[in-house]
Amino acid sequence: MDDQAMDAEAAAILRQEATAYDVLGVDPRADANAIRRAYHNRSMRWHPDRCNHARRTEVMQRINSSYESVRDEARRANYDESLRAAARRARRNRDSPWIGATMRNGAYGRLMEFVAKVDRDGVFEMTLPTIVVVGLESHGKSSLMERLALRDVFPRGGGFVT
Repeated sequence: MDDQAMDAEAAAILRQEATAYDVLGVDPRADANAIRRAYHNRSMRWHPDRCNHARRTEVMQRINSSYESVRDEARRANYDESLRAAARRARRNRDSPWIGATMRNGAYGRLMEFVAKVDRDGVFEMTLPTIVVVGLESHGKSSLMERLALRDVFPRGGGFVT
């Protein structure tokens, strides 16, 4: 694989929106054997001992974490449900008149669209400034950050602190 193809594959794997299936390069309906083969193939290509690409370690970490999410039936079922839940939340948030609409239609939203168009494949590693939200426990910091980012970022449930 040439350098340009490796750059493109690395960018696709490291895309924030990429699912575990995208990272492994398999269809979400793939069987366990296809997922295992895809993991093995990607691991062999990106393993730091075999690959000299600048982002090989980062890519390999993403491949490993993606495989961990779908490596057995129980984990895969949980992962698939989390994808469905995120899609439901995204649909609800998209239609919300609250801060998400303000951010999406405001300057920050237009800037996000610009970055997404210019750096569609993540090749240039363009990022927006870091935004920090400070507040007391259970006062909506995570929800505000997700509204700013216009995507679900944080896991739900007990035992998780932002």
